[in-house]
Amino acid sequence: QNISFYDNYDPWLLENDLETYALEDLGFKLELGVDYYFLDKAKDSGKQMLGLESTEDAINALDNLSVQTQVDSLTQTLDSLNQIEEGYSVLIDAWVAGKFEYLAQSWSYTENENPDYYQSILYQRTDNWLPQIEWFINQSQDYLVIVGAGHMTGDEGLINLLQQDGYSIIQK
Repeated sequence: QNISFYDNYDPWLLENDLETYALEDLGFKLELGVDYYFLDKAKDSGKQMLGLESTEDAINALDNLSVQTQVDSLTQTLDSLNQIEEGYSVLIDAWVAGKFEYLAQSWSYTENENPDYYQSILYQRTDNWLPQIEWFINQSQDYLVIVGAGHMTGDEGLINLLQQDGYSIIQK
């Protein structure tokens, strides 16, 4: 593909495409992800689907990052592309095993490299979702909330924030 195609891309969008292509090369398919699995299940059963944020909100979180923060994140991704298979394999194994402490350590390392990115993309968005998630918890019907694993871990992750607000968290 002609590289000039990306001339008008913001760094965050180029990073997203590069990581997506690399994962596809390893056999990962977005449409086989956990979120798509449950989205299809909800559609098939006629369940109502709600979002914690709009697509526009998610894009704006990335688009509103400073150019330097976007470039720093793109650089990190480019530096790690040759190790993407190993890195994702370890993360997936930790996720499947429910080893959130490993996931927290992994994101903590990356957070130290680009704190503005993680503050905006992980922690601010997580904080924005918290009131809505607490509202779901306090309803008489059941809700399934799906978020990326990075939003669950660390001092500013959902697990800790919900515990601080007095909720008991049980990992099964």
